[in-house]
Amino acid sequence: MYIKKSAVFGAIVLGALVCTACTFDTSGLEAPANNASCGNGVIETGEACDGAALDGNTCVGLGFDGGVLTCRADCGGFDTSRCEGAGPVCGDGAITGAEVCDGTNLGGHNCVSRGFLSGVLACAADCLAFDTSGCEGTGPVCGNGVIEGTEVCDGANLDDQTCVTQGFLSGVLACAGNCLAFDASGCVGPGCGNGVIEGDELCDGAALDGQTCETQGFVGGVLACAGSCLAYDTTSCLAQVCGNGAIEEPELCDGADLGGKTCATQGFFGGELTCNAGCMTLNTSDCTMCGNEQVDSGEVCDGTAGITQTCQELGCRTGTVTCLPDCSASTTATCFSGHDEDADGVDDNCDNCPTWHNPASGGNPQADADHDGLGNACEAPWDDAVLDTIVTFEPFTNNAGNWSSDGGNWSWGADHVTGSDTLGGYYFHNLQASGSPLGVEATWYNPENGAFGYNHTGVVLGVQHNGLGMVTSGWACTFERDDKQLGLFKYGTTGWSQQASVAVSTSAGNGQSRKVRLVHSTSGVRCQYLDETGGSANLTFTDSNSVGAQSGKVGLRTSNERAVFTSFITYQ
Repeated sequence: MYIKKSAVFGAIVLGALVCTACTFDTSGLEAPANNASCGNGVIETGEACDGAALDGNTCVGLGFDGGVLTCRADCGGFDTSRCEGAGPVCGDGAITGAEVCDGTNLGGHNCVSRGFLSGVLACAADCLAFDTSGCEGTGPVCGNGVIEGTEVCDGANLDDQTCVTQGFLSGVLACAGNCLAFDASGCVGPGCGNGVIEGDELCDGAALDGQTCETQGFVGGVLACAGSCLAYDTTSCLAQVCGNGAIEEPELCDGADLGGKTCATQGFFGGELTCNAGCMTLNTSDCTMCGNEQVDSGEVCDGTAGITQTCQELGCRTGTVTCLPDCSASTTATCFSGHDEDADGVDDNCDNCPTWHNPASGGNPQADADHDGLGNACEAPWDDAVLDTIVTFEPFTNNAGNWSSDGGNWSWGADHVTGSDTLGGYYFHNLQASGSPLGVEATWYNPENGAFGYNHTGVVLGVQHNGLGMVTSGWACTFERDDKQLGLFKYGTTGWSQQASVAVSTSAGNGQSRKVRLVHSTSGVRCQYLDETGGSANLTFTDSNSVGAQSGKVGLRTSNERAVFTSFITYQ
């Protein structure tokens, strides 16, 4: 190749360089090849790590609490999946852990410091590298004798480093071909980094002389060699194992092992305390102040505090408005029985006439003209203005414990109880009713024809027993099916005796509903009958024993008959 004497040119690295019009034509030059090989255990140009070569980085050094750091399969970054703790957060503007920059925080770097001529340096999206796409110039060039960007040396420019400064006895230090490390192959004496333990070295690279984190007094982790080869690097060793269910320093908790701590010890009233991931903090999100009988922030009620209404204010006879266990709301569940005997859409416990459909009237969902609490439908058939309160209502769903038998056979079914007896049997409610007025009512149907003879079904009131358990006094209102006769009976020294009776005009047969009511008041005793065909009758009786207050048991009565009772009510 012919070159003019006046041409000025330097060493040609690759390709052919020609001079045209006093300028260099670089079109024939080739860019230096990137010979980095991921997986060879050597960190080369463009690699953040390679296999076990982590360039001294650890989980702790990257901003985590502990754990085991590894290299990604592509050598382009670190795999922190086995690190413990939250770790650095890319995007918060703070350079932490393995981050070289974060957002606009470039750690003082710019394009010039990275080896470029000028331009605008930016941070990569993962905060693990710089984005030099906005820089101008070629960037660091390995081989030009100038240490630029991430280079540690370049050709003969060793930045004043020698074999001695690198830990050897003597020799000639050189620069590695990629300018990212020194070539100590010409050095003499112990060589830290050659993978061979020599001289005073405790370790060298992966050569750890059989030592592990466990032999160094830790419970696990990955032991490494310090950069000087004169000490072990235990930053990736674990003094504790989070997740083994046992608290180890510096853990505050581990799984179910909370060290005796509870929500109460953390200033709460109750709830469930748990351990957060990482074992360094407690999770109080399920702790609560619920249960202290005070309505605290976030609570609607607590115990009785915050309860603003009662079941009675809702029109129900029994029950208590309570607060849910989590204090999030009150519940009226116990105000309702879950049963609607007359199918009028009103729960039995809140129905002012549960066995009779009591239509709305005057804006009141349950008609009650005299406002005494007893619905019009329960008063209208017999004009029982003397009664105004339902004391008990029994739809025979699941309350067998409230009843006891005295003769006869009594069995519970779905929403009914069946009674049968040839000589006469009683089924007493455990209520010991007393006072005046006092009334009882029962609804039943007969499933088949009765036996030969008198067939009585009805209710009893004010029944007293002697010490032997025998009936000594009481009143009964019964219907005799064969003769279609309503009878009022009183129990005296000679047993039951009929005080009054009346024939009933009715066409009701088997399976059709019948109802009797027995009322005792200051004006005497009244026995009443009504059935679904419209048949009705009414008896009254007065003597010295039939006026004033009554006390004793109330219940059902059958004799030589089988009846299926569907409801029972006690009035006052």
